[in-house]
Amino acid sequence: MRVSFLVSLLLLGLSAVAAHPMASNWTTCTVPPPKSDALIVSSVSLNPDPPQRSTAEVVTLIGNYTGTAAVDAGTVTLTITLLGIPVFSQKTDICKVDGVNCPIHSGDSVTAHLDIPAAAIPGFSPPGAYVGQGLIVDGSGAELACISVGFNLS
Repeated sequence: MRVSFLVSLLLLGLSAVAAHPMASNWTTCTVPPPKSDALIVSSVSLNPDPPQRSTAEVVTLIGNYTGTAAVDAGTVTLTITLLGIPVFSQKTDICKVDGVNCPIHSGDSVTAHLDIPAAAIPGFSPPGAYVGQGLIVDGSGAELACISVGFNLS
């Protein structure tokens, strides 16, 4: 028990040394390949970038819906992890996300602005490499898109 506590402290210390403010980077996280998402994401941005402790965040996603069925319901689930451990989770009705107009039809462009509360990264959050994952599903639970955003807190 004492050894695992010391290892945890060491890892946090090393992440503090290695962490430095930098722009976030994003990738798709759809699995298994070669599955392709119905919402083709072309851009993801954070404001502020990089995220800051105790500061509300806006994630903007730009994409094009290529699915065949109209989307009139669904959810966006955001999970933030540090060292693989979930530290925040939020589920939002897709039709209530700013910029999303349901139903979404094939060929529609989507510019969504998802508000993340300041509580997602509280002031006591340790420095390190964080990952935010956004999973977007339709009303039946079928995946529309999945994005992963990496960022550092120093």
